[in-house]
Amino acid sequence: MGHNSIIEDLLKHCRGLGLFHGLDTMEKVRNRVFALVSELKDSSFLLSGSTPERFGMHDVVHDVAVSIASRDHRWLVLGKEDVFEEWSNEDTMRNCNLVSLHYAKISCPALEKLKVKRCHKLKYVFTSSMVKSFMHLKTLYVSHCDEMEGVMEGILAATEEERISGSIRVFPKLDSLVFEILPKLNGFCCGFNSIEFLSLRSLTVRECPDLNTYAFDDGKNRVASPHYLFNEKSTFPNLHLLNLESNARIKEIIFQSEEGGGEENPASMLLSQITELRLRNLPELKFNLVPSLVSFRNLVTLEVSNCDGIIKLITRSTARSLVQLKEMSIKNCKNIEEIIEDGDDDDDDDNEICFSQLNGLDLGSLPKLESFCSSGNYTFEFPSLEIVKVDDCPNMKMFSQGHSNTPMLQKVQLSDEEHWEGSLNRTTQQLFRQNCGSAPIKAGFVTRVGRRNAAGFIPKPISGAEEFIYSQCVLGLAISLCYHWLMLETIWK
Repeated sequence: MGHNSIIEDLLKHCRGLGLFHGLDTMEKVRNRVFALVSELKDSSFLLSGSTPERFGMHDVVHDVAVSIASRDHRWLVLGKEDVFEEWSNEDTMRNCNLVSLHYAKISCPALEKLKVKRCHKLKYVFTSSMVKSFMHLKTLYVSHCDEMEGVMEGILAATEEERISGSIRVFPKLDSLVFEILPKLNGFCCGFNSIEFLSLRSLTVRECPDLNTYAFDDGKNRVASPHYLFNEKSTFPNLHLLNLESNARIKEIIFQSEEGGGEENPASMLLSQITELRLRNLPELKFNLVPSLVSFRNLVTLEVSNCDGIIKLITRSTARSLVQLKEMSIKNCKNIEEIIEDGDDDDDDDNEICFSQLNGLDLGSLPKLESFCSSGNYTFEFPSLEIVKVDDCPNMKMFSQGHSNTPMLQKVQLSDEEHWEGSLNRTTQQLFRQNCGSAPIKAGFVTRVGRRNAAGFIPKPISGAEEFIYSQCVLGLAISLCYHWLMLETIWK
């Protein structure tokens, strides 16, 4: 409280602190507060404000009141002109019963971890003027804040040095950033210059349905911003983990400018250091996972699930950058038709695509998937591939049009079964033929009982040899029935 304060604000503080015992309604508390303010004005402890609903306080009275609150009640009260730098002082913070930061200038140079949870009235975590004081912040976790719109309020201003370099550095030691269940979050910050998160290694965004773009050009373009998560306004030179889940409005992960190209293009460089990419339940993510110029040369783990807007996962040029990829899991994407698309501007004549480190490939519940790559006659090299799982991909007719070299692979797993026909392509084709041939067999009530699940026994497709044996058994049974019927007719006559 200071000059020209609002009596209603004083009412909220008094009510929240429980200063008035025995007053069971807000009206009684309000009357009591207004009566006290009137008495204090008459005693010259308070001054009249600009309106009857406001009051002022002399600086000397303010300083004495703060001193008494700190000494007798262990309250930490900061005003507009105060700068507090004692967050790292354990004794200071341990002894505080209450902290009031009313327009205070907060500096937290030693703070390393900040967790903001269930602050439902909070719209921003930081103001743009205070954000650069968090020089040692390593972890920021924000979750379950119903009104949270952004992390930084206001437009982030650049110093003269930053204007020359073209980028603003914030949180220079921030390593991990987590946003969870923030229904109104629509961005991280605003600024005219590029914003660089120099040390950020892990970024998780989960259940933020209104999120559009990580950084905006200015504070006026929030509503009209495109639905891509990253653009040239934000750079993450050391980002290793990107985890996106249940963010309904994201249509593209990264914006690709029409200007320039090659490996120096911002779109190509932005995610080049990522080692782990996990995308779950992004229904609006469209067509391709990323633009063709994006390089994933350090990616080790790729997981994509419940992204129904994707039709072709990656282009040929992006696939060739996956030299470190070890695990690929693509599941529950009902519109995906193939993993690698031949549609980018890669003009070289090399038809070989090598996944030198890929050890495990898991494809599941992809009803429209026709092949790993069906649009080009490429040779695929999988020198390290040992595990391939294919489950509920009914339209997968082949693995690829060209040859797939898999020297370490000895089986393809289908649910709890294992299949192998000498090569990955022949095995995939055989599984497709079995899947297509199982329908008429089931219609004729000839099935082999498989494993039991919650719905009962699941019939399994039978092989060609088994079909021949079953047909012979059926034929023998029919002949036997005819013979006995003739015998009965002879007896009756």
